[in-house]
Amino acid sequence: MTKKRRYAELTNLPSIFRETYWGNFDADNLPDPQVVANRNALAVEYALTKFVSDEIPESQDQIYDHPELYRCKHGYVYIVSRYDADSTVDERAAAAGMIRCSPLYHPRATTYIRHFSDKREFNAWRKTH
Repeated sequence: MTKKRRYAELTNLPSIFRETYWGNFDADNLPDPQVVANRNALAVEYALTKFVSDEIPESQDQIYDHPELYRCKHGYVYIVSRYDADSTVDERAAAAGMIRCSPLYHPRATTYIRHFSDKREFNAWRKTH
């Protein structure tokens, strides 16, 4: 029996994306090529080394949908991707120090990103957001 291909395997760094929710989707249902390209660019730009977790901040605000925390060469990168984002979501994301970036989940999902210098900084942020 042939093992099914997953989205992660369509990226340049499947080992980084393999454990993510997105990375485990069945590749028979192809993802948008731009999202794959955006993930490849993210991996290079931030020098991702490892997927860490899918933790959400303690507030459990709905802006933190499809979370992904990565270890990178210079700290940690946290991304969230939410469908139906509007100006209030943009405002809440900005208040949490997150900026909008290219889609990393689906073309219709808005992705926000934040860089942290270390896990301690991420954990402190997570407790207050």
